[in-house]
Amino acid sequence: MEKEYKSIKEIAQEWDLTVRRVQMLCTSGKLPGAKKVGNLWAIPADVKRPIDKRMAQGDQRKPLKKIGKYRTLQELPFISRISHDIRTDLNAICGYTDMIIAHQGEEERIAEYRQNIKNSEKSILRVLKNTVELTRLYNGALHESEELFSVEAMLQNLMEQESFEASQKGVKIIKVINVRHEFLRSDLDKIECILGNLLNNAVKYSEKGGVVKITATEQKRTRNGRCRVEYSISDQGQGMTEEFLDKIYHYVSSDSDEVQIQGSNSGIGLVLAKGLTDYLGGNFEIESYIDFGTNVKVMLSHRVADLSEFAKEDLQEKVEFGLNGKRILLAEDNELNRLYAVEILKEAGCEVDCVQDGIVCVAKLETEKAGYYDCILMDLMMPNLDGISATKIIRNLEDQDRSKIPIIAMTASVMNEDREKALLAGMNGFVEKPLDVKRLFEIMKNVIMTAK
Repeated sequence: MEKEYKSIKEIAQEWDLTVRRVQMLCTSGKLPGAKKVGNLWAIPADVKRPIDKRMAQGDQRKPLKKIGKYRTLQELPFISRISHDIRTDLNAICGYTDMIIAHQGEEERIAEYRQNIKNSEKSILRVLKNTVELTRLYNGALHESEELFSVEAMLQNLMEQESFEASQKGVKIIKVINVRHEFLRSDLDKIECILGNLLNNAVKYSEKGGVVKITATEQKRTRNGRCRVEYSISDQGQGMTEEFLDKIYHYVSSDSDEVQIQGSNSGIGLVLAKGLTDYLGGNFEIESYIDFGTNVKVMLSHRVADLSEFAKEDLQEKVEFGLNGKRILLAEDNELNRLYAVEILKEAGCEVDCVQDGIVCVAKLETEKAGYYDCILMDLMMPNLDGISATKIIRNLEDQDRSKIPIIAMTASVMNEDREKALLAGMNGFVEKPLDVKRLFEIMKNVIMTAK
C-alpha cells in the first residue's frame, strides 16, 4: 500500500530532501518532468524558471537572463574581484589615516591625505552600490520609480562628483545640453547610476590633460507626452578592444561561458550601466578605439513634466526653504553614528534631541508639547523597539499633531524590502548609510515643507 504523506515537510524529512518554494510559470501550462503525487508535485531540480517575473506581469522590458554557466550572481568571475577592489581602497584609507597621525601640524599635507581618504571612500561606496544594484537587476528585484528632475542640474551634479579626480589628472569635463523641456519625469536614481558610472570610467581612464565631454540632446519628436533624450559621454583615453566590448554586451544577455572582465573596479560599472539601460527600455551603444578613446551613447525615454506656474513657484520655494531652527528628534542606537548625525544637523542650524531606541522615541514625542518637533530621523534597527514598529505606534497616536510628524528612515540596509516596509509603516523618506548629507537635507526640507 502506497504511503500517504500529509505535507511536503514530512516527505522531505523521510527522503532527506531539500525543499524550495518557487513560483513556476510556463507558457504551455506544463512543466517538463513534473509528476503529481496526491496533491503534491515533484519537479526535477534542473527545471529552469522559464520566464522573468516582470514579463509575467505584462511588462515588455527584456528579462535579464542567467549568465552562462553561472547559476548565481556570486559565481560570476568579476564578482570575485570585488573583495580585491574594496581591500585596495581600504588599504589607502588605513595608510593615509596613519599618515595624518604621523604628520600632525602639517596642514597642507594633511588636507591632501584627507582628500585621498574621501576619494577612496567614494570608490568603495560606488563598488558596493553597483554590486547591490546588479544583484537586484539579476534577481528581477528592481522597481521603477518616477520623479521630477532637471537634465542640466543632474549633469552638473554628476560633474561635481568627479571634479576632484578630474582636477588631479588635469582632465577637463565639458557639458553640452540641447533639450527643449526644462523639467522631465523619469527614474532619476537609475539614470544617475548609468551616467555616473560612465562618467567615472571616462575620467578614470583619460590621460593627463585629456577632455571628457558629456552631452544631452533631446530628439525633435514628442509622442504621447514623452520625449527621447540621447546622453553621450566621450573621452580621449585608453579605449577598449572589440573583444572587450563584446563581453560587455553579452554579459547580461548571452550564454557565453568565457566572460572575463579585467582592469580596475571589476568592470561592474559598465556592465551595470548596460543592464539598467536595457531595464529602462533604452538603447546603449559604445564606440571605442585603442589609444584614441571611447564614446558611449545612451538613449532614454522620459515623460515631459507638465508644470504650471504654481508648480514652478513651489519648486523655487523648496530651494529657498532652510533647516535653521528646526527641531529634530534623532533615534539612533549606535554612538558614533549618533554623534556624527548630531554634528551635521547642528551645522545646518537644527536643534537636536537624541534617543537610543524606539520606546524612548515614542515616549519623548508624547512628552513634549504637540508640534514641538519638526521631524524624526529614525534608525530601523534598534534595541527594545525597532524603527518600523515605533513608526507604526506614532502613526496610530490619537493626537494628529503628533501622529502626522514627518519621519525619515536612516539605515545601513539597502534592500528594497526594507524600503517598502518603511514606507508602508508610514515613513515619509528613506536615507541610506553612509549618509549623503546633501540628499539627507533635501529629503528633510521636502518632508518638513510638505507637512506644513
